[in-house]
Amino acid sequence: MNKKITVLPGDGIGPEIVNEAIKVLNKVADKYGHSFDYTYVDIGGCSIDKFGVPITDEGMEKCKNSDSVLLGAVGGPKWDNVDPSVRPEKALLAVRKELGLFANLRPTKLFPQLADASPLKQEIVGGGIDLLIVRELTGGVYFGSRKTEEVNGEMVATDIMPYSESEIERIGRVGFETAMKRGKKLASVDKANVLDTSRLWRKTMHKLSEEYPEVEYSDILVDNTAMQLIKNPTQFDVLVTENKIPPISIAGFKFAFTFPMESIRSFKPVIAKSSGSMGINTSSQAVRALIVNAPRDGLVSIRI
Repeated sequence: MNKKITVLPGDGIGPEIVNEAIKVLNKVADKYGHSFDYTYVDIGGCSIDKFGVPITDEGMEKCKNSDSVLLGAVGGPKWDNVDPSVRPEKALLAVRKELGLFANLRPTKLFPQLADASPLKQEIVGGGIDLLIVRELTGGVYFGSRKTEEVNGEMVATDIMPYSESEIERIGRVGFETAMKRGKKLASVDKANVLDTSRLWRKTMHKLSEEYPEVEYSDILVDNTAMQLIKNPTQFDVLVTENKIPPISIAGFKFAFTFPMESIRSFKPVIAKSSGSMGINTSSQAVRALIVNAPRDGLVSIRI
């Protein structure tokens, strides 16, 4: 197998952990006779410093023309106050949108032998945890219009969170198909008691569930989800939700990789902004987790 991989080390701990991930890839290549051709592209703050933008058009084209993208971390205190139009995180959103990376899979597995390392009580996690969060990644408030303006003598900020039926159905189907391959149990996380987008989300998911009678389907509000994940995480198998919810409400559960149904996959070893972990050898720990959690049909990335 010969594959082209675009490497986006980025900022903070990003270069450290990407370098460790590449060591793993090279070992895999040597052992199984594969060949990986790496192309490096600046992304995030380092790209802003060099080119004035978080990712260049040329860099994006290299991503599009590769078989896979290995993404590190972006951002840090140095760039916290740059113009919002060129923040490091803009590059992450651009990569997701341009490559069609709408499905973000976050498997979480705790082996029973490591239960004592968890902050949760032994009676809760003693038997281990094995669940998967499916996050929609190219819609919602992250990609809606936004503005800050003066209204009646004071500043008012507005962020729009749009979702279409087709976007919801697309990610919902990933959730159901994933559940079919696991324990045939799917919980859809929303805020339907308040948000119109969540009410459309729930309606669309209910309709879609009719195509999957084998799957035990349920709705759950996001605030209750956060509590239940701490109180009894083993009740869940697969959870599906919109873009904003996981990083805010259920961010503690995250080994992650993102993909479209076909074409390029993106593998992200670390959380978006990880400057605080630089130089303390956490990257080797994450790479060990990468080896343990790699799926059979490709590579996986770990968020630490």
